[in-house]
Amino acid sequence: MKRNQLNNRPSDQGLGNRQGCSWGGRLNQEEGAVFMEFALLLPILTTLIFGAIDFGNLIQKQTALDTISRDAARYGILRITPLPTETSIKQAVEQSLTKEGLNPTDATITVNGAGGSSGDKLEVRVQYPHEFMVISKLLPMLPNTMDLNSITVLRLE
Repeated sequence: MKRNQLNNRPSDQGLGNRQGCSWGGRLNQEEGAVFMEFALLLPILTTLIFGAIDFGNLIQKQTALDTISRDAARYGILRITPLPTETSIKQAVEQSLTKEGLNPTDATITVNGAGGSSGDKLEVRVQYPHEFMVISKLLPMLPNTMDLNSITVLRLE
């Protein structure tokens, strides 16, 4: 009987059967165990990968909201002519949301203290819903949406 040069096992070349091939014949015990381990781990790995993607998107949106509310508050505390109003600060937030690829109509924007006197507090609050694309479908016990909030409070100059 000939021996296979790669693994020194008996070779069935020329006999016409395919027992040496993993998919053509029966799986041996080791190959079957590897296949079962992969089948058991695949859903877990898939959930981890898509969970990381979903939470990465969440963190990106939260970071964008933090930056937008901070920049709008900085704009609102400036003593420029004309003084920034609640409406102009909200418009600045909406423009920034659009630049970040977020829909401004989905956001809730609250501005308190605009146009006050020097030393007063200005608060800019931006709330935006985040929808989980994949992870809520893989794990239905998790909520489908989550509200992201960013609040910046600065003193007027």
